[in-house]
Amino acid sequence: MPKGPSQNKSSNQGVDAPGSRGTTRRILSDMQREETKRAGMQRRPGRSSYFETGPKDLLLELGTEEIPAAELDRSLAALPKLVTDKLSEARLAHGDVTVWGTPRRLAVRVADVAERQPDLEEELTGPPERVAFADGVPTKAAEKFAEKVGVAVSDLVLVETPKGRYVTAGRVVKGDDADAVLPELLVSVIKALAFRKSMRWAERPERFVRPLRWLLCLLGDGVLELEYAGVRAADTTRGHRFEAPDPVRVASPADYEAVLAGAAVMPDPAARRALIQEQIAALEVEHDAKIIPDDRLLDEVTNLVEKPTAVCGVFDESYLAVPREVIVSAMRGHQRYFAMVRDHGRLANCFITVLGTQVRDLDVAVRGNQRVLAARLADARFFWDEDLKVGLSEGAKKLDKVVFQAKLGTVAEKVARISDLGAALAPIFGADADTVRTAAGICKADLVTHMVGEFPDLQGVMGHHYALAAGEDAVVADAIVEHYLPKGALDALPAGDVGATLSVADRLDTLVGCLGAGLKPKGGGDPYGLRRAALGTLRILLEREIGVSLRELVGEAAGLHSRVTPDVDEAVAFLLERLRGLLADTATAEIVGAVMSAGGDDPVDLARRVAAVYAFGRTPEYGALATTFRRMNILKQADTDVGEVNPDHFQGDAERALYDALDKARDRVNDLVAERRYEDALTVLAGLRPPVDTFFDDVKVMDDDATLRANRLALLAAVDRLYRRVADFKMIAS
Repeated sequence: MPKGPSQNKSSNQGVDAPGSRGTTRRILSDMQREETKRAGMQRRPGRSSYFETGPKDLLLELGTEEIPAAELDRSLAALPKLVTDKLSEARLAHGDVTVWGTPRRLAVRVADVAERQPDLEEELTGPPERVAFADGVPTKAAEKFAEKVGVAVSDLVLVETPKGRYVTAGRVVKGDDADAVLPELLVSVIKALAFRKSMRWAERPERFVRPLRWLLCLLGDGVLELEYAGVRAADTTRGHRFEAPDPVRVASPADYEAVLAGAAVMPDPAARRALIQEQIAALEVEHDAKIIPDDRLLDEVTNLVEKPTAVCGVFDESYLAVPREVIVSAMRGHQRYFAMVRDHGRLANCFITVLGTQVRDLDVAVRGNQRVLAARLADARFFWDEDLKVGLSEGAKKLDKVVFQAKLGTVAEKVARISDLGAALAPIFGADADTVRTAAGICKADLVTHMVGEFPDLQGVMGHHYALAAGEDAVVADAIVEHYLPKGALDALPAGDVGATLSVADRLDTLVGCLGAGLKPKGGGDPYGLRRAALGTLRILLEREIGVSLRELVGEAAGLHSRVTPDVDEAVAFLLERLRGLLADTATAEIVGAVMSAGGDDPVDLARRVAAVYAFGRTPEYGALATTFRRMNILKQADTDVGEVNPDHFQGDAERALYDALDKARDRVNDLVAERRYEDALTVLAGLRPPVDTFFDDVKVMDDDATLRANRLALLAAVDRLYRRVADFKMIAS
């Protein structure tokens, strides 16, 4: 008989799940791979340079055309994890990871990268014994597995597992040198960098955020043989595009920052940001003014320059007659300038800009920036004067020429719907219906002004200014700007009642109409901002504690659409799904799910129930409630409709006692729920535990008698219904 496999019945520790064809790996000890150690200077076969033994620093720099500021931030955030994950997969130990970035480069340095991969001992799991052997004779399956592993059939081992005995075999995989592993690893890192928009160039198939122009790649003092997108790695980088454009040699990773500093480049974004802040602070003192704090602009400017120089310019004071927001928008949005203020926040006629290139005469650069800004502000003043001549009321008449959405009609039609819906909602927001209609009639009129055409981010803001200039009441003017709030998840909410009313009316009209037109968001896309519309509506209702049925709100909005027939159920479900996400920030997902499963579509009421269950869960009484519902899971065995309880079918005191306790608790719980005193209601419900426990101890719920069984299940279902006035606790206690 052919020699069979050796057997090991003692343990299956460290072996993959049976049948997985997986691999269990273990790093061999230093003693086991002593023969692989090398000493002194060694030449790698096929390599053009010598490498010192022992851990070495790794440096990779990707030189590119100018990278967009936002993409630079995302890449720098992703790069450390990408590199460390790839090194871990490659079994290369390493030290700290440092990243740098400028508009023209992404760079990463990894300290103390191991000289080579450690050897691995692998234990592979093969087919089960019944497949691998027939009457003790190896089958083709066993032979193929042994061939795959590289061992003789006689070296196969049978290992006992919970699912039976499986064939296993071990082998040793020799580790490779780091300089052999790293080129492919680093190419995979480059390919894994994700950008919102990437590009191809020349005839290359590769994609990257911007065309690659050079690669610097060092392991210790040697160049790694790396190539990507037709660019071969070298030991040179490039300095400032204008001040030091020629290649500069980097002898080792430790020299990187110093070499670039000598070539007019600050590779560290944090250092550039700190320098810009220092320069701004000095200019603030010199010009007796303060910049308007703007961290986003500071971050953006930091990523636009390789070596910053901040300067201060001025503009004609006459431009200050234009609304402040226009001047600030012209500076920030178009020129990346920092606006400045004096005298308790009054806008000053000066600004700070950050140059990316050293110039011999800073005054020339300042005058150039002043001329550019003056042209922008002259246009803004012209737009302001022209828009004032027309006025919002006349401008609103042009909205019938502006399409809101092809299936939903013009902006004028939308304004009419907002006006009617806003007037209907006004009482619950404490707003005056006539004032709401007045504000609604002109709330979109600034969309056709010259100013908003030039500065789209000022929609609503300019409507506010034009309304005040036309003599409109301040409440109306405030509502125009506030009906666009909130613009984001963390943005401020409308402060005024009229503004809040219009904000909800506008969002509900958009949400209901777009869903009715079949424009529901898919995946990550949401071109009409329906998720934001839903969240904004819910945040306003919750913040103001306006208890109202979402179905009623949606129904009111749906009834005003004539071009489409909205599905009320779909819109309510969409809102409730967004509400689930909001409430998940205040309690566990299980609690939110239990509350929403119990029913209801009033966001404020649902939020209060979630808060009550979350708070009650931290009290001693909660244990009684949870225990009750763990026993109530028997209801899952019941038919969907168990009917009503019939006391005439009770067979013992336990059934009667639970029925009486439930009847007594019902009125009290209903009263407390009506008053939204949910924690008190939960205390009463927790008091049902003793009769519930006695019921389960003394009564056979699933009795053979169908009538008794149905009646007992009906009694438990009645208990469940009372609990569901607050939440479906079966979802938590199951």
